Amino acid sequence: MNRTLLIAIMAVVAILLTSCEKEDSQPVPYENDGISFSHFSDWSVEKDGPVEGKVGIRSISLRGPDSAVMVVLRVPRDTDQTLEDFADAVAQRRGAAIESTLQVGSFKAATADIGTSKHIEIPIGASTFPAIRQNFSIVLLGQESPHEATFVMLLSNKAKLLIMTQVGTRHSSETKPSFQKVLDTLDVDHAKWTNAMQ
Repeated sequence: MNRTLLIAIMAVVAILLTSCEKEDSQPVPYENDGISFSHFSDWSVEKDGPVEGKVGIRSISLRGPDSAVMVVLRVPRDTDQTLEDFADAVAQRRGAAIESTLQVGSFKAATADIGTSKHIEIPIGASTFPAIRQNFSIVLLGQESPHEATFVMLLSNKAKLLIMTQVGTRHSSETKPSFQKVLDTLDVDHAKWTNAMQ
């Protein structure tokens, strides 16, 4: 392996597997085309727009410290996709997505397993909602990094949202308030969210 490639890969390792020193963060409001929420100032909205090749689906991607990510999908209200369908689809595609992102030529710098899933409940605002928690590992240059992803579905009379959060397990405690901030303030046209599993 040449030195340039090794340096590039080690830079990716540093981004994905090491923690960052955090500054005090403040809530930042975000609003665009009917969807609004607040996120902390050490987070950023990386994408907000239609999903290519998927009619009527909008994706909002946020990224925070320690490679934490959050994705909010607005899908047609009458779609029959369930929370289980959403979580399973992500798990099935996770390994290939990570491998292709971190592949240089024929060299695969990282792999990821499907992991395990369990049903949990999470608080959003004053209510509790069913969710799915997945635990999986990313192996990057032989170093294993346990991760967790959480999936939840929100319904209103106007909207249907599929939400995923993901972070390295060792950073889950300090990242939880950041995920919670978005979830607690998430609004679509003044929606009143209902339990999607009922």
